[in-house]
Amino acid sequence: MFPTLVLFLSTISFGTPDKTEGIGYLYQPAFEVSGELRGPSRPYHPQPGDIFLSTDRLRIAVIGHQLAGGQGVHHSGLIVFRPDGSPATLEAGPHHIRWVRVLDIDDNLARYEEEGNSVWIRQRKTPLTAEQSKLLNEFAMSQDFKKFAWERIMIQVTPFRSRSHLRYSSMGGPHGERRRYFCSELALETLLAAGLLDPERTRPSATYPGDLFFGTSENSFINENLDINASWEPPARWTLSPASPTQPIVDQR
Repeated sequence: MFPTLVLFLSTISFGTPDKTEGIGYLYQPAFEVSGELRGPSRPYHPQPGDIFLSTDRLRIAVIGHQLAGGQGVHHSGLIVFRPDGSPATLEAGPHHIRWVRVLDIDDNLARYEEEGNSVWIRQRKTPLTAEQSKLLNEFAMSQDFKKFAWERIMIQVTPFRSRSHLRYSSMGGPHGERRRYFCSELALETLLAAGLLDPERTRPSATYPGDLFFGTSENSFINENLDINASWEPPARWTLSPASPTQPIVDQR
């Protein structure tokens, strides 16, 4: 009885995902980075553990990802719930700042859209349990205001990067709590803290946003072991408002 009470209270503390109001709209999912809107759309109801991804118009970020072996997606983060039950985004380096932040989901994702970036959501196929949500949200909140790992990001464009094919089986493994993170690393360490991924098969500091988008990678170990596609839906384009009548939409019905 006592464990049941703890799980019930933890659900209250971190909000109930299926009662959250819709925030923006999702279009039909596809493993496609063209930014095309695929109708029909539906309201987006955030759940803890959803993955969000975006492009970046900053030229140095685009070039850096190309040199490092990225796949056209430049940023990633997680949907988490604050202790008051409000949905938020957890991300390292939002909008090019040098910090980890937990931010209001609607204002933050809308800002990416205003900056001219495409935003996608990979929804959980199965909602988290109360215990998984508790672990995920507590780990996320404890990372707020840590630093962005600029130094390790710069190494990713060199032969010494953590996903080097010469060292893929031993490099980039889980660290748990760190003082500094880059974006996809923070997302994976948080998912690991909630028990949603296998630490033996996950390489947080060797995984890029493009790997999280496609669920595949040019790195052999990550490509064979990353479990994203098993538990998350394909990426769906997100917009704050429904598409305007003049905005091109591909009807996928």
